[in-house]
Amino acid sequence: MSDQLQQLVLHERHEGLEAKFGTEGDFQVPLSYGDVLGECLEIGQRAGLADLSHAGRVRLRGDDSLALLERACTHDVARQEDDTAVATLLCNERGGIVADATLVRLEDEWLLLTGPATRGKALEHLRALGEGLDVRIDDHAAKTVELLLAGPASAGILDAILPFKMSDVSPGGVKAGTMLIAKYIAVRMDIGSVWCSHVILPNLLAGQAWDYMTTRAKGQPVRPVGMAALDVLRIEQGLPRYGHELNETIDPVTAGLQAAVSGRGDYLGAAAIAEIARRGPARRRVGLAMASGQVTPQQVAARLAADDETTTPDAAIRLPGIPRLGDDVLDAAGAEVGTVTSGTWSPTREGPVAMAYVAASAVGAGRFQVKTAAGLVEATVIARP
Repeated sequence: MSDQLQQLVLHERHEGLEAKFGTEGDFQVPLSYGDVLGECLEIGQRAGLADLSHAGRVRLRGDDSLALLERACTHDVARQEDDTAVATLLCNERGGIVADATLVRLEDEWLLLTGPATRGKALEHLRALGEGLDVRIDDHAAKTVELLLAGPASAGILDAILPFKMSDVSPGGVKAGTMLIAKYIAVRMDIGSVWCSHVILPNLLAGQAWDYMTTRAKGQPVRPVGMAALDVLRIEQGLPRYGHELNETIDPVTAGLQAAVSGRGDYLGAAAIAEIARRGPARRRVGLAMASGQVTPQQVAARLAADDETTTPDAAIRLPGIPRLGDDVLDAAGAEVGTVTSGTWSPTREGPVAMAYVAASAVGAGRFQVKTAAGLVEATVIARP
């Protein structure tokens, strides 16, 4: 992280809404607007608007763009059609994950979308692989904002605003066009089972778009949500986050991300990944649901209402009994068999949930204990938290 945190283009808007700020990557970001659980419920019941402008957006153009992306990305890039978005991974030679991303293919350019933690890494990785090739690689994130609209009512809200029906766009679909002289890209990328759309706009129109969405939106104003609510949502949906479930020592097979890996063998790390798949990973990523009664809704509400020093999205709901990054996972005999990577309170389940890496040989047991700050807590493996 740089010594000086950067501010989002919409920072003053977030200040005006009395956002509580924290850090993600090199940026100061809104963690919440005063009610994390309320923001979570708003996404689940209607819609929430989040500012993801600190995430990575790398634009590639030039004759060798396809060749570079086939070398860098794990999915079958050549078969990707125009106006689509596909989940992919960037790996090193050992099969470790450099970045998890979504590759957008447009008619005349490509756009690689990454999380905040890998914004700089992905850009540097592509530039290193692209040396000597006819490809122009730009940090498009410096010129644009990225707004996320999530929740069951999101499609209808966008239908009333955009010059096309977003409700007709299937997951992985992309619409690009011009509205009031501004170029936009709308990408349908759901968060697990939650309907989502990412809208990318030039910085010049960021404030106007944010104000319209949060105050008017043709009679359907949208509630702003912060990064803490989005982190709760992604843990509930069992989705990995770089720096927690993913890093350069973890491969796609261990992480359970084989769906983003094609059978072709010419991308960087393909041979190593194929070998891990052949022999089987030593660990597997699992979701865990904690035994009820360890943490109550009242405790969570009191924790969130406290004026504390929360500075990152994953620390928004930190209570004894809720697993945290680094907590040990034990088998029935008390032997350590894994480590927690993420944990939170789930408004959907009304209890703590987590993700962990557990020894592959132990996953079948289905039940574990997690050594939390409150002591040992019973945990059950679930396919998705």
